[in-house]
Amino acid sequence: MLACAAGRVAHADTPELVVLGGRGAPGATVRVAIVLSGDTSSAGVSADADIRFSTDLLEFVEPVSAHCRVAARLAATHQLGGTLIEPGVLSLALFVGNLQVTALGDGELASCDFHILSEAGFGTVPLTLDFVGLGGARGAELAVVGVPGAIVIGSATPPCVGDCDGDASVTIDEIIRGVGIALDEFAASVCLPFDRNGDQQVSVPELVEGVKASLTGCPAAR
Repeated sequence: MLACAAGRVAHADTPELVVLGGRGAPGATVRVAIVLSGDTSSAGVSADADIRFSTDLLEFVEPVSAHCRVAARLAATHQLGGTLIEPGVLSLALFVGNLQVTALGDGELASCDFHILSEAGFGTVPLTLDFVGLGGARGAELAVVGVPGAIVIGSATPPCVGDCDGDASVTIDEIIRGVGIALDEFAASVCLPFDRNGDQQVSVPELVEGVKASLTGCPAAR
């Protein structure tokens, strides 16, 4: 699998829609990505996700067209729509944008910008999934598993390379996320601490630094 989350149950043959949250300080804007993983047959052509978040800590401002976007790799073939169906629930729909039906393929599908409220304290804000859907070429509903994510509210500078959530450690899940960025499956923004030089890519040396931090610990935590 290209994306992992703590406590997940493995669904070896079922595609996953994964929420990948970012990290930011109170008052900052954080990018949240929706990623398709495990669609080995490239059967999915459309996707839906209802993301629930805490309105005490986060804010999403409509319209969706101003604060969400289709992944660059799908911009020529798909469109994104959505709305806040109730306070704290963002409903997104990704669909084919022309007469040619094109598979979504594994990787990032879309992303949205969430604002961390200035009065929010440090901590982790869950991004749960009330609903996920994956559509096939003939309108069939395909099996799909939703994997929730989180936004981490913390200091502006993470302690070490690969520490996606800023908890002063690098986990196996975070290493896998870095590998996904290196393979162009995810955008660098899903784990900015891996992109040490800011070139929107993850290089082999950056991966090595992340693995070293995973084995020996982050400098701030030693």
